[in-house]
Formats: sequence, C-alpha cells, structure tokens
Amino acid sequence: MVTFGVPEPMSGHAAAGCRLAIDMVSSVAEINRLLDTDFRTRIGISSGPSIGGVIGTKRFAFDLWGEDVNLASRLEGTAKPGAILVSQRVVDAAGDGFIFEPQGPIALKGMPDTVAYALVR
Repeated sequence: MVTFGVPEPMSGHAAAGCRLAIDMVSSVAEINRLLDTDFRTRIGISSGPSIGGVIGTKRFAFDLWGEDVNLASRLEGTAKPGAILVSQRVVDAAGDGFIFEPQGPIALKGMPDTVAYALVR
C-alpha cells in the first residue's frame, strides 16, 4: 500500500500515484526481462479522505482506513495481471498527460457496481 499526502495534504497526489503505478508495472516487466521470470502485479488506485494511525501493542504498524482505501484494494483485486485500475476520483484529479479507458460498471465485493478506468499510460 502506498499513500500520498500523509500527514500533510499534497497537491498532485493523484498524478504522483499514477506515475508511480506506471513505473511499478514497467519495473516488473524489466525485472522479468532481465531474470527471465514471470512476476505480475495488479494495481488499484483511488483518491479521497482516510484515517491513519498506529496499531498494535507489541509490534507497531501504521495503517490506513477509509472508503477509498477499501475501493483501491477492491480495484487491485479485480485488475488483470499487469493492469492498473483507478477510480473516477483519480481520473478527475490526475490532470492531463494520462490515458484512461473506461471499464464499465464492475462488481466489487461489499460495494455498489463501480465504473473503473484502466490507466493505459
């Protein structure tokens, strides 16, 4: 899980997330080429408010919770290997320079059918 704008809000957070996702998919492809492997990644991105905090009593970890955290997780779980699925909020906030392809309403566990977009480049 990656987050942008924590603990302070960050302008351009959606574009930064999209660029990172594209770089991650490209890096996995390069690793596969160099090592003759077939690793695959799926990425889901959403944008919106969340709550974060430290959890644990003996081993501490920082975690995030919220509707968009859950949506990003569901998008990742639905994405095909090598694909990046994003929410409408990401499309709206990312700005120019990206190509998104609508994927139609998709069924997501515990959520209403959602229009997702494939981040092509």
